[in-house]
This record gives sequence, structure tokens and C-alpha cells, in this order.
Amino acid sequence: MTLTSEQSRAIVDAIAIAPSADALGELRRDVRREYGPDVRGSFAEVLLDLRAEQLARLDPRRASVA
Repeated sequence: MTLTSEQSRAIVDAIAIAPSADALGELRRDVRREYGPDVRGSFAEVLLDLRAEQLARLDPRRASVA
């Protein structure tokens, strides 16, 4: 599925402001649903992983991401 630039931007914005690992897990499921099974290695997945690392540095108790 091809996302519009607005849809892609909304995903990127949501990842950037995700307040917790739980929120990132939900976003990860949404991204996989939108992009399909070939999402691994996508830009969105990279952003999700980077945000998870950032959140882990801020609060190591919430480091696990679904």
C-alpha cells in the first residue's frame, strides 16, 4: 500500500512525540498494518527503533517495546 505524503508525515509526527514504549508498540502495529508484511527496515521502523532508544535513555524502566 502506498501512503500519501500527509499519511506518512502523520506517522512520523506520531513516532516523534510518542510518550512511552506502549505508545510505540501501538504505532508499530499501525505501521505494520499500513505498510504490510515488508515493513522491516523501512524508514518508519528505523524511526520507531530510534524513538524507543531515546525513551529508554530517558527512563530505563520503560525500555521494552512490543
